[in-house]
Amino acid sequence: MSEQQKKMPNFLMIGAPKAGTTSLFQYLRLHPDVFLSDLKEPNFFALEHKNITYQGPGDKRGNRCRISNISDYEALFSEAEAGKAIGEASTFYLYSEDAAKNIFAHVPNMKMIAILRNPVDLAYSAYLHMKREGREPCSSFEEALAQEQTRIDQNWGPLWHLTRQGFYAQQLKRYYQYFPEEQIKIFLYEDWQKNQQGVLKDIMIFLGIDHTINLDTSKRFNESGVPKSLLIHQTLTKNNIIKRMLKPLLPKQLRRSMMASLTKKNLKQNNTVAMSETTRKMLQARFKDDIQALSVLTGKNLNHWLD
Repeated sequence: MSEQQKKMPNFLMIGAPKAGTTSLFQYLRLHPDVFLSDLKEPNFFALEHKNITYQGPGDKRGNRCRISNISDYEALFSEAEAGKAIGEASTFYLYSEDAAKNIFAHVPNMKMIAILRNPVDLAYSAYLHMKREGREPCSSFEEALAQEQTRIDQNWGPLWHLTRQGFYAQQLKRYYQYFPEEQIKIFLYEDWQKNQQGVLKDIMIFLGIDHTINLDTSKRFNESGVPKSLLIHQTLTKNNIIKRMLKPLLPKQLRRSMMASLTKKNLKQNNTVAMSETTRKMLQARFKDDIQALSVLTGKNLNHWLD
């Protein structure tokens, strides 16, 4: 194996967004045979050689955290030990038109994990996420849906593409053009919610690491809700001088656990207005053909996504 290959991951969590990838990322960190980059969502394979200039509210901060050159990307894995499952999580990869071919060009034997969420719920969850972050200017989900194409045309970041990012059959077909099915492990979000230990065991077997280890899944990450204080939320979740000062003072796991706990305490839970039935039916009709194609492509029964 070349020096360059040693610095590259051998597995990726490719999506979908708002489908439990953050929790999966944090749980896999606990496995002694797994190395995950400190930076989540580097998006290298989607953005290689590109000038990252997303223009949505708050996107500029995210632009600085993305990686588009290989030397910076390799540096993320410089401390990884040989023989480990080495990975990262970038949920943009599934949606990206370029990621599949770029992954194949760099690491053709890459293993990939995707958790797919009902695209109707994904769209609404993405909207609520941006509201929680104080970045969504629209007062209603329906208004944000009406603005989606305009935002895409104006180069707002991928999470603003509320419905476009949910056509999974189209997206997976790009991957199957380059990779055999056995290199891509697909789960449904509802299965992840119901049986996290079972899904984790399947993933550990898929990655070829010890699957008898019971990983602690008691903590929840990236939970939904509206911050009681947006300032506190941004202090806890964004890169800033306070977090940089704490970094050398506290062990990594303790620091992450503390930030997750404080973030959760700052959220107001169960106050989200449900999506209107009219909007849900409209989106189900929009996704129907792709959902049926996805069911054929993956062999999974997805009728409940259309109920």
